[in-house]
Amino acid sequence: SGAGAGALTGCRLVRARKITLRLLDTYGDRDFLGLTGIEVLEGHTARPMRLDLSYLHASPRDLSALGHVGDPRTLDKVVDGSNITDEDHHMWLPPFT
Repeated sequence: SGAGAGALTGCRLVRARKITLRLLDTYGDRDFLGLTGIEVLEGHTARPMRLDLSYLHASPRDLSALGHVGDPRTLDKVVDGSNITDEDHHMWLPPFT
């Protein structure tokens, strides 16, 4: 966040309806992935696009896939606006399968 005017100087802009992220490896824990945020920048000004949970799909979605109920580290956290954090309630933690 915080990109200013001209931030995309020299970059080629791409039009897209769908962005697929395939997370291929983990760092530090072979059984889980951790992610604090996703930010999509739009236009020549690189303004962050407002995202909500309806834009996202993940499989597995979160720790409930392993039977853990009530864990706060759910998919909606990657679009809650707290991208730089060390607080669990702003993180997504899915199992790495």
